[in-house]
Amino acid sequence: MTTIGIIAASCQPEPERLRAGIAVLEEQGFRVKVGERNFEQRPHTPEEDALRALELERMFLDPEVDAVLCARGGYGVARLLDYVDWDKLAGVEKPFCGYSDITTLHGILARQVPRLRRAYGPMAACRMVEHRSPRAQQLYSFLRGEGLGNVLEDAADEMRVIHGGAAEGPVTGGCLCLVVSTLGTPYELDTDGKILILEDINEESRRVDRYLTHLKHAGKLDGVVGVIAGQTFCLPDEKDPMGTQDEILLRYLEPLGVPLILDAPIGHVDELLTVPVDTPAVLDADAAGGPSLVVQSG
Repeated sequence: MTTIGIIAASCQPEPERLRAGIAVLEEQGFRVKVGERNFEQRPHTPEEDALRALELERMFLDPEVDAVLCARGGYGVARLLDYVDWDKLAGVEKPFCGYSDITTLHGILARQVPRLRRAYGPMAACRMVEHRSPRAQQLYSFLRGEGLGNVLEDAADEMRVIHGGAAEGPVTGGCLCLVVSTLGTPYELDTDGKILILEDINEESRRVDRYLTHLKHAGKLDGVVGVIAGQTFCLPDEKDPMGTQDEILLRYLEPLGVPLILDAPIGHVDELLTVPVDTPAVLDADAAGGPSLVVQSG
């Protein structure tokens, strides 16, 4: 039986939603070990940041824990990074999953814990876990260490191919505003030769435009071999926008001339995919039946 350790690396999850998610995970045959910081009300203080970091260390190092799952995103990951003893974690190889603010944690784990098998995907307190979504089976397979095949397979009807073609390389990226916040840090995302995934939610269009300008000027778009963009970036009811979401995304991404897919259900959507990152993958935007992203297992 696979044991999942649940950590609160960012904000405290809603207790009832987390309890519901834990119940579903147990229904799926997992044993669940829950960190204390998930249920303790806490201020944003350095002392509390250190406690979350210590719990993160313990869960990764616990020999009884086979995989680590974040409870939720929100805000706070960057605050705990200085308190983690990364040398202790360097050899850990467990599956790990989270999205949103966890983008920052993915960035540093890629450098400090390179053998960790990571995915940008659902968390324990996600509605799709609570509501027993069939798409959550991807998450469960990943946590068990199983191969996922084509991770885009059941999302073909949701996506649009802007540029066809094929690309090969590891997947990287995450929440756009967090990807930008890594620039100039020790955990800055390496995008060269990578398939870049980007998504965000409820941002003003000028901010999305600014983030993409920043990535362009930082050279982070120059070496990408493919791009998969999510469904939600800009506020739908924003006054005086800089353009539609499509116009802004295409302004920066279409000139790259690489395979480009829009409207993928990644990140901040109700039914999100589990996308392994920093693992060799093949993107085929022209595959029969819709775009495919096949990630190497193991």
